[in-house]
Amino acid sequence: MAEIKEVNQAAYNWLVAKPPTEWTKAYFLEDVKCDVLLNNLCESFNNAILDARDKPIITLLEKLRYWLMCRFQKKTESVKKWKEEYGRNIWKIMEQNKKIASNYLVTQSIEVTFQVDCPGTVSYAVNLIEKPATAEGTN
Repeated sequence: MAEIKEVNQAAYNWLVAKPPTEWTKAYFLEDVKCDVLLNNLCESFNNAILDARDKPIITLLEKLRYWLMCRFQKKTESVKKWKEEYGRNIWKIMEQNKKIASNYLVTQSIEVTFQVDCPGTVSYAVNLIEKPATAEGTN
């Protein structure tokens, strides 16, 4: 932090004003929230514009447009070959969620209200119209 303070006082002040959980890598979760890693996306983008980076902006944008057009077409052709409605990673996530959901007991109360009993935790009252689930107590 001392180095940052020496180099840029405004940056130091900004960091000190924020809780470390918002900017310190030690607090970041390591699990992936998306199937496309941001790093891979950045690397692909940088690779796509590599030979056009020193060209005028219009040329660079035209090259990027062409690259994206070709990439979208390749992805479209790839998706047409899928046997399932969803991609492999989404399919795996849905299968895991189905296994977890099989442990829950759902009982209909009235037309749009259900009780969901979770194993070893709490029961929830779920109203499909109002959406938010409310905990009714522990088992």
